Amino acid sequence: MNKKKGAVSVLIALLTCSLAIPANAASSGDYRAAGVNIRNSTGVRRSRVLGAGYPGQRLTAYCEEWNYEENSGDWFYHQNRRTRIKGYSLGRYLRVDRLVPHGCY
Repeated sequence: MNKKKGAVSVLIALLTCSLAIPANAASSGDYRAAGVNIRNSTGVRRSRVLGAGYPGQRLTAYCEEWNYEENSGDWFYHQNRRTRIKGYSLGRYLRVDRLVPHGCY
């Protein structure tokens, strides 16, 4: 009975570790539309535009953040690979290849 509990505990630990997203997990991606604004923070009311992204320029996404104040959806902190500009863009305008950590701290 004790061996079964130990085996189940090990299995649960392995599954948990395999599902966790590493804190430094960046993801490749691209822009879905032309002229996607890259901003200095999430939302549109209190942020300023730093640059823009276009399909084919590719991006590296670092984390995802929800904007509760404006309820505008998920924003990704990323870097445009061609221009090297880093900032936030609304998720619906990006294609990110895999999950990134939630919360940009």
